[in-house]
Parts: sequence; C-alpha cells; structure tokens
Amino acid sequence: MNLSTVQRAIERDDVSKWDVSVNLNHLSVDNHGHLYRKNGKHHLAVTDHALRQLCQRVIPHKGGTFTLHSPLYLRQSILNHYLKDRQEPALVRGKGRYIRAILSNDFMAYDNKHLIITLASVLSGLQDKGVSHTVRRHYLDDQSLWIDVTFPKVNRPDLGGLEGGIRIGNSEVGVRSVTCYALVWRMVCSNGLMAWGKGQQLFKKVHRGKLQPERVSHNLALAITESLESADDLLDQLAASASEIVPDVESVIERIIKRRSLTQEFQAAMVGVMVSEPAYYGSLFGLVNAMTQSAKLYDGDRRVLIEQEASRLLNWREDALYKEIVEG
Repeated sequence: MNLSTVQRAIERDDVSKWDVSVNLNHLSVDNHGHLYRKNGKHHLAVTDHALRQLCQRVIPHKGGTFTLHSPLYLRQSILNHYLKDRQEPALVRGKGRYIRAILSNDFMAYDNKHLIITLASVLSGLQDKGVSHTVRRHYLDDQSLWIDVTFPKVNRPDLGGLEGGIRIGNSEVGVRSVTCYALVWRMVCSNGLMAWGKGQQLFKKVHRGKLQPERVSHNLALAITESLESADDLLDQLAASASEIVPDVESVIERIIKRRSLTQEFQAAMVGVMVSEPAYYGSLFGLVNAMTQSAKLYDGDRRVLIEQEASRLLNWREDALYKEIVEG
C-alpha cells in the first residue's frame, strides 16, 4: 500500500461533506428523529454519534444519557423542550442528507485532507534524505482515520522482524484529537503496537481554540520527523520484554479478559497465538504480541483501543491496573 491509496480514500470520503454554524434554538427534531432548521425544508437523518453529542450538549446534568436511550417519541419531546431555549451557536457537520456531528462553535476543523497533505509532505522530505517508508495500514470511517507508517531504517530482524514507525489518528467529528504515536510493526504477523504511557505520545492537539490548521500541520510535521528516535526506543523496550517471564500466563490472560470485558473468542485467540509461537510462550513479549495479534478480530477504533491496552501491558510495572492483573 502507498500513501496515494489513502489520499484517494480520503478524497472519496470528502464528497458531499458540508458545515454550517447555527444557534441551537433554531433546530428542532421531527417525529422520525430527523433534525431540521425551523422554517427550513430539509429534514436530515442524524448519526448515533451526532445524536449523542446533541443530547449531551443540550440536556443538563446526566439527562442526556437517559434521553439517548429513550423511545423516539420521548426523545423528540425532551430534545425540543431544551433546544428552544438554547441560544448558543454550534457547528453542524454533515454529509449529503445526514448530520455526522454537532459540535461547539469553537471546534477547529483540522480535517483528514489537512492531515494527509502534511503527512505526504513530511514523508517526501524524509525520502529525499534517504529515509524510506511503507504505509502498513489505514482505516477510515465516519468517525475516525488511522494511518500506520513504518520506516525500514528503524528495525530489528529478530523477534519475527520488527519495524519502527508512527501511528497517526484524527477525527473530524470530535471523537479524538489529532494524535501521533510511536509504533512497532511486527512483520511476521502484520500487527502493530503503539507506544502508550507517560511521555510516549509524540503529538496531540485537541480540535479547539484559535490555533490555525497550518500551525497544527507544522507541529505535527515536527513530531513525525522526531518519531524515528521514539520508535527506536520502543523497539528496544519490546525486544527486552522477550526475556521477561510472566508466570502462569494463561491465568493472566483470563484476568485480562475479565477486567477488560473481552470475549471468550478473544481469549481463545490470545491463547492460540501464544501456543503457535512456543519460543515466546510465557514471556511478556509473547503476551503483548498475543493481544495485538488478536486485536485483528476487530477494525478501526476497537482494534486501536485493544492495541493501546497491549502497550499498557508492556509497561505493567508502572501501570497500577496491569500490575494487579499480572501479579494476580
């Protein structure tokens, strides 16, 4: 895969997107759950994410969660009751005939198209300096974009072949900030482990405030350029975990499954990965690898979340929750 594949996917996804600023008291919900501007003719469907944002933004205290799960007729009545008195402006982000986000008016629209331009520029500059790259994976849906890039220059041929790189994430609808993490990609099974812990996040910028997209791009570019050293450190940490023994590793897996409310299918997958590589069975490396490889049961945010958990496991001595899990 190359970066142009990701660029084309983003271009296709951008077709028919639109933004509008509107005061909340100008909006109303019809009896089908669609949102419309008073005196307007367009009634637009609302994604589950946008509906959650609307409920949380409009309804005080914890009533938004209750309303979100209420029957449609009750939800319509409650939302319209509160909307009529809410005069603050909001940014409504849509695509075609549906609304994908309802955000505060100070939301900074640093979109996927901005991110991919920055990433392409930085990678081109590194290429000119002799640092090649490979796009290992990307994921794009209504809420999130994730891109994994590795640099063959940062590698360890042992442990199934490890390459260091970066994972960049973004959300145009307020799910997360613009982020950049160091990444290790294991070649033999094509799974990724992102650095996760204090000081290991290379870049984060919330979609708020007066900072312009150009400034965000500048800071993100610096983080990507500096990522080679961070990825190298993560490679060393992961390699060292191969000699760290985890006693009664299958019991530890059971405790992970229970504490993180994962499925029995996921537990079986983790055990299967451990058994398939006996050289690493019972080591911290084997346990972390089993979790990241089993994360491939899922896509997108769910997969990334589990890979983050695996990174916490790598740092279990400094992580209170995982120290308790590993030590039983």
